[in-house]
Amino acid sequence: MIKKYVLPILTAVVCVCFMHTQTVFADDLRVVVSDESIKEVNSEMYGLDFTFSSLSNFVNDDLSINQDVIQQFEGYPITNSRMMGTASRYFRWKNSIGPYDERGYMGYYSFVREKVGIIEWIKIIRAIDADATFTFSLNLETDTAANAADLAEFLTGDGTVNYNGGINWAAKRIELGIEEPVSVIWELGNETDQSSFNLIYNFSSKDYVKVAKKYISAIREIDPDAEFAAHSATNTLAFTNPEEQIENRTSWNRTVLTELQDDIDYFIFHCYGNISQNVLKLEYNLDFAISDMKEVLKPENSERIKLYFTEFSVYADTDATNARGYQLEGGLVVAEMLNRMLVVPEIERANYHNFMNPHTRAAFYQSSDGVYKT
Repeated sequence: MIKKYVLPILTAVVCVCFMHTQTVFADDLRVVVSDESIKEVNSEMYGLDFTFSSLSNFVNDDLSINQDVIQQFEGYPITNSRMMGTASRYFRWKNSIGPYDERGYMGYYSFVREKVGIIEWIKIIRAIDADATFTFSLNLETDTAANAADLAEFLTGDGTVNYNGGINWAAKRIELGIEEPVSVIWELGNETDQSSFNLIYNFSSKDYVKVAKKYISAIREIDPDAEFAAHSATNTLAFTNPEEQIENRTSWNRTVLTELQDDIDYFIFHCYGNISQNVLKLEYNLDFAISDMKEVLKPENSERIKLYFTEFSVYADTDATNARGYQLEGGLVVAEMLNRMLVVPEIERANYHNFMNPHTRAAFYQSSDGVYKT
């Protein structure tokens, strides 16, 4: 339980007193101590992002799990594993399952087969944290709603119903070694408002809503209780060029919330604070998202729909700041962002970006002589 205290206020007042020569008398300061509860924080605030390639060392050549590597992480509280970021817009999930020699191109950063696909991902996460849940970023740009429905059957079905009349995908999952259905939050694309990333499509807010509704409908045919998360405007140009971007940001957020609010459970937010800006960028962009939610959401949805940070981290934007991301300075940036999120009632979930990869913002750093927590 997080409570509101007056220490930050007192600290600010003391600082102001020392900065000015004017005498401040006791009567000028009124201190109110309150035990009012701001929010209840649960383990979903401490999830992690993953990429398939970052988990390649966890799998042997025969696709079995490398227990020697698992032992280094066993028991680490992942809580929620989110797969994945930018690469999700090209991902082909059906090419990521089955024997390695029979797999096709996954559409994932490189034109090679990957040892880690969906099945290996789930097995690795459950070997580390058996209670972990999952978030999956759907490919809204180069895949189809029908394939998304098959994926929903593959992950959440029990194998007793063949929904599409062709391959029984849930039975296929069981055959591949995962008997129990997998609980998934479906993330509707990834940063689809950022045209610089969208090499194939440039989504407007209306385009996004139209495609998202098709995917929601298709998946709900398989799982009527499926949970969905829609993206807020994630284009960080709104921070550096506010006059040009504020209108576009507000238009995106309000269109998505207006059209999808009856179908979604979460509104997604991304934030990367660099060494110099730290929490300032978070505060600026977060205010827009919360304001749009309050303005648009119907009363019956205003308490139900929460913010979900599917990506947040310190951003090493130059070679000079790369090492700093792993040092105390980078850690303080992340701590400041997380502490801010913990006291915002609208935020319910967060995933740190990310678990382990070459980026300096990973939760684990892998070098030639071992793996280290950062």
